Amino acid sequence: MTRFGMMAAVMMMALSTGACGDDHEHDNNDHGHDHSEEAHFCAHMVDGPNKNITASVDASGALTEAWADHTRVDVAMPGAGASEATAYVTFTPEAAGDVEIALSVDVPFEVLDGTTAVAAERTTSNGTCPQAIVKGYVYELEAKSYTIKIGPTTEATISLVAEAAEHEHEH
Repeated sequence: MTRFGMMAAVMMMALSTGACGDDHEHDNNDHGHDHSEEAHFCAHMVDGPNKNITASVDASGALTEAWADHTRVDVAMPGAGASEATAYVTFTPEAAGDVEIALSVDVPFEVLDGTTAVAAERTTSNGTCPQAIVKGYVYELEAKSYTIKIGPTTEATISLVAEAAEHEHEH
């Protein structure tokens, strides 16, 4: 093979083994991709897409919707920074079942059904993406509106990715 042919082959191989995203075809060949749920959450936390929202300081006020499937949601925490703040957003899963929520920082975090905290089925830490995901939770939820309570924290922005657990993921 000529030097040009070898370089072309290497470049084609490099292009075919790029990072896994949602906008490319798969041919059932692994190509070195990590298709685990951790890697999937990491890709969304790092690469987005993202949605910016501002949380409310009052749980009884009009709350911003934080559910956005396959999307990193960046939650601005009003009042946080110099002092600790607690803030709230609403969260409405599309279907009943297990929901995984990954967070960019380890902060106090609760899913509330009315005023009652929903117990997490399990918590996780992400060893494959520690630069972007610090803590994760799995909840069994209905397809209805919940309130997410974040804080108290001095973090000005909290990023989260939430998706139905063990969903069929088409690339």
